[in-house]
Amino acid sequence: MFKINQAPTFTRDVSIQIPDGEGFTEAELKTTFRAMPISEADGFDLSTGTGTLDFLKAVVVSFDNLVDDDDNPVPSTPEQISQELDKAYIRLGLVSGYFKGLHKGTLGN
Repeated sequence: MFKINQAPTFTRDVSIQIPDGEGFTEAELKTTFRAMPISEADGFDLSTGTGTLDFLKAVVVSFDNLVDDDDNPVPSTPEQISQELDKAYIRLGLVSGYFKGLHKGTLGN
């Protein structure tokens, strides 16, 4: 039996490559996404900053493990999500994490 879910969501640990000095620091951002219908996703131009931002605003539901510099939990509010989406390196990781998260990985070649 296939149960129809009108508003599916999924949570994934998204790898974010944070610029750091001459390299990068990798961090995991636990993100809950809304699975967007293809007909809706086709309306976004992910080759532009505005299109990518609009897409992420539509699919990101919450960030589940945000902490501040002192490791105190930070609530995932709409304002906090907008603040994080203003960072290019977070956008890159989230777009990749969204599309990878839609499909179960396969083993082997």
